[in-house]
Amino acid sequence: MPWAGAGARSHVLGRYHVLDEIGRNLVGPLYLARLEGPKGFQRWAAIRRVDKRHLAEEGYVQRFYERVRAGAKLLHPNVAALFDVGEEDGAPWVAMEYLHGERLEEAIGRLELADTPASWEIAARVIADAAEGLHAVHSLRDREGAPLGLLHGDLAPHSLALTFDGKTKIKGAFEPRVHGVLDPRKVPYAAPEQLSDRVVAARADAFALGLLLWELLAGKRLFARESDDETRARIEAGVVRPLGDLVEDVPRELDALVRRALMRDPGARFPSARELSRELEGLL
Repeated sequence: MPWAGAGARSHVLGRYHVLDEIGRNLVGPLYLARLEGPKGFQRWAAIRRVDKRHLAEEGYVQRFYERVRAGAKLLHPNVAALFDVGEEDGAPWVAMEYLHGERLEEAIGRLELADTPASWEIAARVIADAAEGLHAVHSLRDREGAPLGLLHGDLAPHSLALTFDGKTKIKGAFEPRVHGVLDPRKVPYAAPEQLSDRVVAARADAFALGLLLWELLAGKRLFARESDDETRARIEAGVVRPLGDLVEDVPRELDALVRRALMRDPGARFPSARELSRELEGLL
């Protein structure tokens, strides 16, 4: 039986009833599913399936499982949890926490359309919580206690979910250090070092958080432009307009914090996502 789509019958996958396709990215489709157990037990889940076109790519399935194993180590309130993994017809899938809410991408889009910023307290809370989740990712260690060196690497507005009960959750895969940008949608949120051949470290993720904070506070995009080349040029130039020139009521300390997070030199930024989070908590 094919996987469920609009109007299709439910597809049973183990204890999961796959109900409908609710999204798609470079990996493959995302499905809404229901986990079912005895005595009426139910729990919503989201299932990401690897598109079959990837199966012929050398090493793709291995990398997929490496990311899933890394994600399974994370149990943090600000990171979307992984429940299960499996295969069907040779295509791997992973079952994840279904997040009742919306992507940060949608929230920023509404702010831009209305030409209005978010309140600084809400923006700071969203990013402080996301930074705590990132710190958990960056801090993971193996059984011997050695750092795994995991990053998000493609952090962007579609990578953060705002749940209806007020939580910020990071979505996506985590892997050891990366070069470049894996997802084209990430380019406007890439740190300068990701646009070159330099090794990317945790401070690139913190850069992306600072950029998201700037956009929430300003109610508009910072580096994103019509063409990829123009976007990259603006990132490499590193010109960040002070928030005080754009909006009222943003504390000067918060403006300075954002500019520090967005420094072109990684060594001049916050040394960790935890420190960024603590600075925001201090302001709140």
